[in-house]
Amino acid sequence: MSVTTHKEKLLEIDLELIGNLERYANKLQEKIDTLQRLADEMRQPLIEAEGRQEEYLGNPLNSFPLVRHLYSDWGLVEEFMANRVGQEQIDFLKEKLSELPLPKDLSAATEAIYRIELAYGVKPSDLAKGLVDGVQYDAKLSSLDCYVMATHHFGLGDYSKASQWLTVALALMNSSDMKINSVFKYKRSDVSLMLARCFLEMGSETEARYVLSKEVNMTTKEIDIKIEQLQLVGDDSYQQQTFGPEILLPEEFNAICQSSHKPKPTRLHCRYNTTTTPFLRLAPFRMEELSLDPYIVAFHNVLSDEEIAQLDRLIAPLLKKTFAIGPDDDYDDTARTADGAWFPNNASPPTKENIQLIDRIINLVSDLTGLKGDEADSFQAVRYGFGGHYTPHYDYLNMSIDQTALYGDRLASVFFYLNTVKHGGATVFPSLNLKVPAEKGKVLFWYNLDGESLDFDENTEHGACPVVDGIKLGLASWINEYDQMFIKPNYRPRK
Repeated sequence: MSVTTHKEKLLEIDLELIGNLERYANKLQEKIDTLQRLADEMRQPLIEAEGRQEEYLGNPLNSFPLVRHLYSDWGLVEEFMANRVGQEQIDFLKEKLSELPLPKDLSAATEAIYRIELAYGVKPSDLAKGLVDGVQYDAKLSSLDCYVMATHHFGLGDYSKASQWLTVALALMNSSDMKINSVFKYKRSDVSLMLARCFLEMGSETEARYVLSKEVNMTTKEIDIKIEQLQLVGDDSYQQQTFGPEILLPEEFNAICQSSHKPKPTRLHCRYNTTTTPFLRLAPFRMEELSLDPYIVAFHNVLSDEEIAQLDRLIAPLLKKTFAIGPDDDYDDTARTADGAWFPNNASPPTKENIQLIDRIINLVSDLTGLKGDEADSFQAVRYGFGGHYTPHYDYLNMSIDQTALYGDRLASVFFYLNTVKHGGATVFPSLNLKVPAEKGKVLFWYNLDGESLDFDENTEHGACPVVDGIKLGLASWINEYDQMFIKPNYRPRK
């Protein structure tokens, strides 16, 4: 199931649970209404007897109902009060609990917000009100949402940012929400104590004392004891891990992702490419030069809307969680957050239309690049959802695995953008100060190895900015080194 489909399913479950909660509340309200009517009816004789109790009770038509009422009614009322209502709704909720997100799902959602915050330099106060990278969204975070983000930063040891999230959480916490927050076991004191701990970790005991006195209402003696406790033994309430820059998106990468990024002026050109292959004399492509060293170009309007729609239908059922390959030929589940699929594969319907489409894309790769694509090497389809990203990396593998032994390393990369991303999702080359927006029908092509020596070109490091609004759907193809030995021989020895 793709990320988008999974989240749509969660929306459906939430709607079902809210409807179930409303039905449960209605059942409770019916019971409350019945109890209130009972109380009103039981109180009526007492109102009539007020001020004339002796005369009232002297009438057997009044004393008899009172004795009968006290003897038999209150036992039945107690039974009615103890009878649980809404059991059907409670059972429904218990059944649905197994379909709700797991801890890993909450962690992934939290990290997606965290990447948006880092990559686009968003302040917690802005993110909480839906302002991201200069764009105002019709969305916001609650006080409890902000508290969860604070615990994430606290666990990373980023106490400064955690304190900012906690400050926002306190500002969003209304006294009218106390009863609702108590259901979620969320108290103002929880936020304040963590904020005090952050100030202590940052070496600001004065601010920690102020928070404890004003927010938690501790006495001076209680504050002294709490401060000493935290300073000596710490607090095990929060799961903590070592904070290091290696887990962050690099600052130079983030700066280019942001809308404030200003590219350096160049004298590069846009033109119709008619020379790469003879076919282009009949059907040239619009080509935009992005860099000459390393060579990076973008082709526009390569695939038609119909071809993209057919690709989307072909790809969608195949997508599942995908990861980047690490240096030890294992998988890194933090460098890349996307759904992916290699195709064509056994799950691809071998229809005439699909075969023709795949052949068309293989030919396109050759026409655009002038190089030979390996028909045995599958394409990789990728879909990035909210917060989906790919940390800066190289496409050349630079390691001995079966693939490089048979085909050589990845000489060049070709990436088809299958949709336009509303906000985020750009491809960034940090060393070149280059950002390529994700636009439908565009194809990005670059060399990973030096054109003459086939040395690794470190300036080809690139990454995918986190997606803020929408999804990013693409198709990647890599051109292998050994397949080009008669097309593009190396002229200088490799270093």
